Amino acid sequence: MVRKRRPQIAGSDPEYTSDFTAKLPTNMPDEVDPVERRNPVKAEQTAKPAAKTEAPSEPKVKPSAEIAPAAKPVRKPKQKTTKIAPKPKAEPVGEGSKRQVALMSSITPSHQAKLEALSTHGIATKDVMSLAGRRAIERFNPEPKFVEKPDGDRMPMRQGYKTTKAVDAMLIDDLREKHDPLKLLSDGAMLRGQFEPLFWSCMDEVITELNAKYG
Repeated sequence: MVRKRRPQIAGSDPEYTSDFTAKLPTNMPDEVDPVERRNPVKAEQTAKPAAKTEAPSEPKVKPSAEIAPAAKPVRKPKQKTTKIAPKPKAEPVGEGSKRQVALMSSITPSHQAKLEALSTHGIATKDVMSLAGRRAIERFNPEPKFVEKPDGDRMPMRQGYKTTKAVDAMLIDDLREKHDPLKLLSDGAMLRGQFEPLFWSCMDEVITELNAKYG
């Protein structure tokens, strides 16, 4: 068997070079992992970061139907403020100044019997007392002297007569200064001894006139 001879290369080829150093792309890493060289797929799987494990979220609790709704705040009732009426101003005491005085008088059992007799004719007792009281007020002229309340039987004051009259303030103050230094009695009490006998007298007159007309 004839052996082939090796071709002899003579001269040099300008396009041929003996520099076998490979130029790698500039975007390639400087060093390549040996594992990546042998099995690039496995190396890619290894290079992937591990998936993050999220902590299990707490389950949402549904509101229970048994939970009562929040109670509404109770409004406190407004306290009523009591208005205090101002005290009436004292009337000035001077010459000629007047003061309203409450006058009162009871009736006697004798008057009561006569009033009951008139009521049988349709005349009300309060009307008879009003006529007598009006007449007594017109005639009453207080005097600067203190008169004690007259003795005698009296019916309860709920059956009596009450009215008011403007009286000289200095007259009342003088009577109190002499007969009530501790100021325990009312203005009307200082004049009752003068007014009550006059009222009784007027009651007798009115009853007599009504009996003559309706009796």
